[in-house]
Amino acid sequence: MGQTPAQNDELVPEEMDVNMDDIKEAVNEKPKPSVEIFSNDQVSLMGLLQLDAAKEIPTIGIHFTVENKDQVMLPSLHMEFAQSFDLKSITNEDSNVAAATEHFELQANEKVECEARFQVQGNPRRGLCLRGDLFYDIEGSSVIQQHAIEIPIPVSLFLVDTPMDPTSFATLLAEHGSEFEYHGNVQVQVALQEESSIQEAIINAFEIVTRTSGLMVVEVIAGAASLYGKSIQGSQVAGLLKCNLDMEDKMATLTIDLKSTDDDLLDGMIHQLESIQNSL
Repeated sequence: MGQTPAQNDELVPEEMDVNMDDIKEAVNEKPKPSVEIFSNDQVSLMGLLQLDAAKEIPTIGIHFTVENKDQVMLPSLHMEFAQSFDLKSITNEDSNVAAATEHFELQANEKVECEARFQVQGNPRRGLCLRGDLFYDIEGSSVIQQHAIEIPIPVSLFLVDTPMDPTSFATLLAEHGSEFEYHGNVQVQVALQEESSIQEAIINAFEIVTRTSGLMVVEVIAGAASLYGKSIQGSQVAGLLKCNLDMEDKMATLTIDLKSTDDDLLDGMIHQLESIQNSL
């Protein structure tokens, strides 16, 4: 009886090849989810971050969903945001969504949608964070609740869609490779689904990396992928992702080597990729 191959070096190249369209489909079918910003017995606050690359100054929009989880009314709820050297609060006159700084009355179990927008004054880097406070009062109580909120701004948010094919990628590195002077790498392990095939395992592993980092897959050859990303400020990241499969233990070891034209962008990208391991 034949044995199931366990490691990459036991697999024939054909088994490690995957279709680029399958990877793109896997990435595109999973939109970025809202993240939990704050939650207690009374209130849940979720947020979805988006970059407006069309503005002259890069602008971040945060779409909030606020839910009253309690069985009593919250007569007045609003948010206030701290000013910083990195993020400047602005109004969005084109939006029909209420501003997060407005005061809302929430009935029991009611949800409201609101938003906040900020101009980005500095460059993307690790630790960039929006800070503020959530205020609300509870019907029947004279105490105003105040809770500090923090919203990390990942460097991947600043990556913009940039067409890149294998030929252009090779030319970029051949002619401008010296500009990618900052280097870093990270290795993470990802559990595979029990019934996944080799191709499905590779696609799942690549999807996790691209979804976390915002980098695009340029080309895939025998379980390895070239990666690329460009920020709205013009900084670039290039990399190589290698996937080592252990089909017996259902684990994938991902080794990601990156180089960038910007040290802060690279540091933030490495930090995000390390979070894959921390979230498992």
